[in-house]
Amino acid sequence: MTIGTSVYPPITVTNANAEKITPLSMPLQDTEYSHVLQDNLTQLRIKCRGYSTLKICFKSGESGTNYWTINKGCVDNIDGLSFSGKTLYIQADKPGMTVEVMELYLV
Repeated sequence: MTIGTSVYPPITVTNANAEKITPLSMPLQDTEYSHVLQDNLTQLRIKCRGYSTLKICFKSGESGTNYWTINKGCVDNIDGLSFSGKTLYIQADKPGMTVEVMELYLV
C-alpha cells in the first residue's frame, strides 16, 4: 500500500490545440503567488518540482485558509471545467519551490 502519492495517466488532449507551460518560482514558504490562467482553457495540470505541499485557491488572500491541497509528490489534473481567465493563488510549505502549471487551451 502506498500513501501520499498519486499516479495519473498522461493528459489526453481533447479539443485543445495549444499549450502553455509556466514554471512559477516560489522562493518564500507560506507566501501567496499568483498565476493568471489562459482564456479558452480546456485542461490544467499542476505539480511542484520539489517536495512540498501546495495550497491553491481562486481568491487572493485565501490560499492559507480556503484552499485545495496538492500533497507532496502529487500532481493535480483538471479537465472539463472552465477556469478561463481566472487567477490561481498558490503557496508552498517549503521555501525555494517551483510549481509547474501546464495549460491546454483552444486558440
